[in-house]
Amino acid sequence: MAGALRNRIREWIDAVRATDVAELARVARRLEPHVEAVVAGHKHDIKLGLVESINGKIAALRVQARGYRDPEYFKLKIFQRCSLPDNPWAQIVL
Repeated sequence: MAGALRNRIREWIDAVRATDVAELARVARRLEPHVEAVVAGHKHDIKLGLVESINGKIAALRVQARGYRDPEYFKLKIFQRCSLPDNPWAQIVL
């Protein structure tokens, strides 16, 4: 299934390149580097609304904090703010 989706997207990109429609060519150009991510998102049934919500929260956190110097601390704050289920800091170590 993932292979068919990947092939179909690549076929669409090639078909768009053969046309003179500038708007579609721009979409194809932007989509091409992200084909594998699109296929992975479809394979794992990731909802785009959830992705956009998390991205918005991260952007707001970055603005609010005016930048973190420690990337690990920034990741911690992202996991805290977004309540992500696989939060490595939420695991109990005995």
